[in-house]
Amino acid sequence: MPTLTQILGAGKPRAAQLNIGDIFSFADALRQRGLTVISDSDVDVTLVSSDANAAFATESGARRTQLKSFLAEFATKEYRKELRAHIYDAKAAPSCPGLGLLEFHGSGMQQRYTRTFEMLLAFLSVQELGALSAGFGVHIDGAPEGGDFDCIASFRDMLLYLEVKSGEHLKRDHIGTFVQRHCFLHAELSALLLDYQGIDEALVRSAAGIKLYDSYNIAHIRKLERRKEVFYTLEPNLVLVDLHRSGKVLTNIRSVMRYYWGYEALVRRMEYLMVEPEQLGYTTTVLA
Repeated sequence: MPTLTQILGAGKPRAAQLNIGDIFSFADALRQRGLTVISDSDVDVTLVSSDANAAFATESGARRTQLKSFLAEFATKEYRKELRAHIYDAKAAPSCPGLGLLEFHGSGMQQRYTRTFEMLLAFLSVQELGALSAGFGVHIDGAPEGGDFDCIASFRDMLLYLEVKSGEHLKRDHIGTFVQRHCFLHAELSALLLDYQGIDEALVRSAAGIKLYDSYNIAHIRKLERRKEVFYTLEPNLVLVDLHRSGKVLTNIRSVMRYYWGYEALVRRMEYLMVEPEQLGYTTTVLA
């Protein structure tokens, strides 16, 4: 069964020269943190599979084109809304540009829908955000709650953990599990994306008091808004995203990443002001 990297043939340099997805894999990034990856998911467990719909070819070149076309449409709020209604509520199937009417019937399609969303996050992380590698449906030995991580992306300078709620309504326990997994990974940035519903701010406020690293509790929760993007910070690197509002997956993730790196840049400046160069052995001349 193919992995996302194999289907896309992605790599920097190109896959024909070097498969950077294998050399700089997210699994290796996790091993460097003392963690062991048990398994991750592949394309065949998603909707982009001949097992889900015969329209999807099994030949790798054609399948790569189909996957990119389908994910481009799946990334839009409008198509996800109609497709979800088709799969969850037996409504009419929406048409996918370039692929036509794609109907998904039978058992397991709701789980495939969820896996497809997770694959979209991994795809965007590599294709649009510059991750060296990304996996979805990742099982890690000893992880809290025994579940899987929806998406883990490895960048040169950080580990990004993305969790998405595309079906059931969010509960406080979901936030608690998300926080535990963030702590377990020691991720530089973690975001919980809510697509099926808007965020209930009373529920967000209830996250105050959730323990981090068994040493302190979440104390300050802030709502951040810019244009149509809305997200809530539990910690500077621990974020809840109201994806339902605009529906633009990539735009919202980029907004969170820009916030995080802006925060990091400001923290470094404040740290710079806290240390005098003389403490490092330099002679200082003040120019301004």
